[in-house]
Amino acid sequence: MQGPVGVGWRGRLAACACVLLLHGVSAPAQAQPIRPDGWTPEVAVTVGLGHVFRFEDRTYGDGVNVGVGVAARHRRGVGVEVDVDRTFGLTPSDAPCGLIVDDVPAVCIGRGRDGALAATAMSVRVRWEIGRSQMVRPYVSVGPGWLMTRSVWSTATIMGGTVVLTEQEQRDVGVGPDLGVGLRLALRPGVTLSPEVRWIEGAARSRVNLATTRASVRAAWSW
Repeated sequence: MQGPVGVGWRGRLAACACVLLLHGVSAPAQAQPIRPDGWTPEVAVTVGLGHVFRFEDRTYGDGVNVGVGVAARHRRGVGVEVDVDRTFGLTPSDAPCGLIVDDVPAVCIGRGRDGALAATAMSVRVRWEIGRSQMVRPYVSVGPGWLMTRSVWSTATIMGGTVVLTEQEQRDVGVGPDLGVGLRLALRPGVTLSPEVRWIEGAARSRVNLATTRASVRAAWSW
């Protein structure tokens, strides 16, 4: 995958994730508090990388992904999550201009770009945690999601022997499944850290049919 996020960004994010994970592994084993009714409320923030693409033809690069969420977890390992995250920092590619008009290379005027500028995902998911351990649990999540994107697309207009390039910004909303897998690590009572990978395709009711894959670390607090 290629994208506008430089090695520096990726390196810093990877280093932060490694430090948090190592801290989680080395933290003393303590269970999270559980309410008498079995349900525990939770708030969370996520940070990582998002990859925006379209299955049919191309990718639109990688960007920084940040998000927030709320959840309710049951002691049996079932939970409900509501999350919103945004992938930004994407750079559309320049539109090519190599047309030939009447066997003569056309003169290009203007500039146009094609691609996504940002993508925001919102989802309501059910999460199942696997295993009996209160310290480390893999999990899967699934639910409906909404993918809201902002992008630009170029238009080439031929005027005699000249091609005029213009671009138009477009906002789009698509609906589709949001799927995820992760590993929940309990750092101390009320604090967890979860590296996870999530994917959403917003093809239904969409004009651009984009999808995003997000690799992030989720820090959550419960009470």
